[in-house]
Parts: sequence; C-alpha cells; structure tokens
Amino acid sequence: MGRLCIAAFIVFACAAPAYSQDHLVNLNVVALDSHGQPASDLTADDFQVQDQGKHYRIAAFHKNDAKTQTEAPATLGPHEFSNRAAAAPPSATLILLDLLNLPPDQQGYARNQLVSVLKRLDSAEYVYLYLLTVHGPIPVRGLPEAQTEPSSAGNWTQNVQARLEDAVSHVYRLAPDMYTEDRVGITYMALDALASRLAALPGRKSIVWISHGVPIMIGPQTSTTGMIIQYEPLLRQLSATLDSATISVYPVADLTASGLTPSKNLGVFDAQPETAPVARGTGPQPQAQVQATGGSVDTVSELATMTGGRVQLDNNIGAAVKEAMEDAQVNYTISYAPGEWDGKYHKVRVACSRRGVKVLAKDGYFAYAAQASTAEQEKAALSAAAWSPFDAAGIGVRATIAPSAKLPQAVHLQVRIDAHDVQLARQNDRFAGNLSVTYVAYDADGKQTAGAPTGFPFRMTPKQRDGALKNGITLSPDLPEGDAIQKIRVIVFDRNSNNVGSVTIPLTVADRSPAR
Repeated sequence: MGRLCIAAFIVFACAAPAYSQDHLVNLNVVALDSHGQPASDLTADDFQVQDQGKHYRIAAFHKNDAKTQTEAPATLGPHEFSNRAAAAPPSATLILLDLLNLPPDQQGYARNQLVSVLKRLDSAEYVYLYLLTVHGPIPVRGLPEAQTEPSSAGNWTQNVQARLEDAVSHVYRLAPDMYTEDRVGITYMALDALASRLAALPGRKSIVWISHGVPIMIGPQTSTTGMIIQYEPLLRQLSATLDSATISVYPVADLTASGLTPSKNLGVFDAQPETAPVARGTGPQPQAQVQATGGSVDTVSELATMTGGRVQLDNNIGAAVKEAMEDAQVNYTISYAPGEWDGKYHKVRVACSRRGVKVLAKDGYFAYAAQASTAEQEKAALSAAAWSPFDAAGIGVRATIAPSAKLPQAVHLQVRIDAHDVQLARQNDRFAGNLSVTYVAYDADGKQTAGAPTGFPFRMTPKQRDGALKNGITLSPDLPEGDAIQKIRVIVFDRNSNNVGSVTIPLTVADRSPAR
C-alpha cells in the first residue's frame, strides 16, 4: 500500500507495547427487563462476572445498539463516506431448516410455520434461509458473497413459499441413505461452514436451527466401527467456532412429537434408542442406533447455552426468530482477563445488580491458549472485516477522499474515528487506548491487497480526551494506488475491546492525483 503519512491530534506513545499483557475473554450479553424488553441503559457497574466461581473485574465494556449503528450520520460532505449509513447491518439472522435431522412427518408443519413467520416480518433484509440436507446447506435465500454489492431485498419473504417449495423439491431428488455417523458428520460440517460465512458479517449473528439435533454419542452395537462414538469434542469445537464469530444459536425442537426428554447429566452412559430415522446406507444394514444421555435435544440445548442463545422445545419457530432478532437490537460486550488459559472448560456467570433484569450470556468457554492470543484475535477480526460484503459498524468511521498533493497517482484520506466507540482506560491522569488501522485495496474482481496493520497505542490528557469525544480521532494517510484499484476499505480495530469498524471508499479517476 506504500508509505503512510499519518497526522493525528492525539499523543501516540511509541514505546507502549503493541498488545495488552492481559488477554481478554469477551462476552456478548443480552439484558432483559421485567417485561422482557431490552434493558438499554446499563453500565459496567451494573454487571458482575464470575469465572470458575471467582469474581473478576470488568476490563472493557461496550454497548451495541443497532439503532445507533444504522442511523444515518450527520450530513456527509462531498466525497465523504460513513459506515453508519443504513446499509451497514447491525446483525444477521440465519434460519436453518434441518431436513437431515427432522423427521419427515414434521417437516411439512415446520415449512408451513416458517413461511407464515417470515411473511409477517416487518423487515427481512438481514434474514437468510438455508436447508440442511445430505449434501450440506442449500440456500433458499443465501448469504451475500464476499466483496459483492449486497442488495437490500427487504421484501424477499413475500414469495418465500414458492422459493422454499422449489428448494425442497430439489432436495427430495437427492439420495437420503446414510448411517448416523455420516448424518452427524454432515451436520457439524454444515454448521461450521455456515459459521465461517457468517463470521464475515458484522455485529451479533444468530442461527435459528429448526431440528431435533444430533446425538451426543452412539453406542457400539450398530456403529460401523463397533465402538462407542463420542461427539462431545465436536460440540465443544463448534461452540468455540461460533463464539469466536459472535454467533448465538437459537434451536427449535418439538419434544411432544418426538418423545424426547433432555437429560440432566451429559456424559452419563445411560443407553437409550436414537429416535431420528436411520436410512439404509450402503454397507451392512443399520439397526436402531443407541446413544447415551444426553441425546439429540441435549445437543441443541447445550449449543444454545454455550453460545448465549435460547432454546425453544415447543416447536415455536416464530418465538425463536423473534427472540434472535430482538436480542440483536441492544446488547453489551463485556471483557475481562481470566486467571489462566489452561485448556479446560470454564463456567461463567454474568449477573446484573439491577432488580428485575434477566441476563442472557454463554455459560462458559474453553480456555484454549490459542484463543488467548490477542494477535490471533486481531488477525481473525481483520480477515473477516476485509472479506465481508458489508462494512463493520462497531466503531464509527468516516472518511473523505481527495487526490494526494504529495504522491503521484495516489489518494489522500481524511479518516475520523468515533472516540465514543473506543475503549479508553484511565491510567493516573491520562486516558490510554490502543488502535490498529489497516488499509485494504480491491480491484474490479474483488481481489484484495492489504497493508500491514499499523498500531497506535496512545495516552490522552483529559482535555485531549474531551476533544476526541467531540471531534473524533483523526488520521490523514496518503495511499499510492494503481489504476486497477476500484475501492479502499479502512479497518479500525480496538485492541483493548476487540471491537471493529470499517468504511469502504469507491475510487474514481477524479480522486487520484495525476502522474508526475
């Protein structure tokens, strides 16, 4: 990307470390008042966090308000762009109708209920619909591809019945035969693939999973290996993947029709029949599989609690979609530094001291050392922001483009970062922060060229902080660009809170300074 000429009114501490010494656990928290409505005026002082029964101080706190993130900014000047325009989605809801793990006699009812729910939505612009089949996830309304221009398509649900019936008719032409092991494997691979796609979208994401789920384990009597197959490691890995992408799962199952009952102890080897149908397969004829408690409903229930979602065990698709979308409107990111990253599962409890407030958050995480790396967290966040078809609106960013007066065939950017969205820590008489800024260029085919992240640890006086809150944190880079470059994306990452903001600036010939 070339040499950057950066000018900012804040004081940068060049000797400060690139990353904090304390690696943080980030919790996405939904708080509901006594009427079940979002509690939108809470502060860090209202929350308490326990990890393995020990209380921890909240190191970073941020309110995520969809209304704020989608409000049109103050009037933009000529050649000025903002990520707080209405096109930036604050969240995404993916509905997964699981034809692989839902009994055939319940699929028709689920489809009819789903069509009715979708047609009643006020807006389905950021709602996506997939079928889970033997060939993996099939889109009815698919996620936007990386670096394509997303369409609004807010009324796509008006013809959802025809689209759904067409997709289902294609599914039924696919071969259904498989063993339970294959069905479980396809399910986990599909959820992982969808999580990877959703990770590129900003904000809180939700998967409404309409399914009876998959077993925690199957017994040796009919497994193709003749051994007990334990799927809890896959469940743990999937929950970690979903958690890192800020995805909550909202499963929908029907206990009454299936006769299933959730167990109280996962891992207690109390054999019971696998209730989901088992197809013929191509090897020796499968018989009724045997699984241990917990069963399929335990899987979906655990996935909900491990990702901060909610489970509906009364087949109420409408309630699940409503909860997923409402929970994304106002929520909080709470960060703290745990005592150690020991590779074990840590139980977490988040409480609110305000009377009548109910807190929804994941109930634990796996303290893998790799996840403790702030550098790896930043790398993953920057990659997702670079590939996303949308700008991230977690940090407000505005940019004005003009021809560079310093470099030939280059552009000059005036970037303004909303300091209200940046985590500032009080250090004696100063306010400390730690940002990184990355510039990514895209050609007409969407191929990207990213510069290395430039870190800006800084310390402000109270007067400088007041100025930053009023006027923003400003950067003024000059970026040499070739004629093939069609647009530039500025990505801002807050290393204290892991929050991300980005803004995309299209390039025209008039934006570039002439060659000399």
